[in-house]
Amino acid sequence: MTLAAGAPKALLKGYSALVYALAGHGTVGGEARPIREGRLAPFGAGDALRLAADRVQDSRSPSWSSSCWAVGPSANPSSSTARL
Repeated sequence: MTLAAGAPKALLKGYSALVYALAGHGTVGGEARPIREGRLAPFGAGDALRLAADRVQDSRSPSWSSSCWAVGPSANPSSSTARL
């Protein structure tokens, strides 16, 4: 998933998930925890799965790219590209 600088993305609640920052930087979760390239953010069941790209990105990466893996209430693993 790629977000332009400053763009938010709200995903479903009730999922356990992992978000890995591939490039750029942004924030994750309802508390807007910072995440940078190469970092992993875990989410527990019931956490708000929210992502937002920082308004200012590094010159080498004008947007924030991440990969998200989630397990939903039915306990079926899925990837963000398949479900969102």
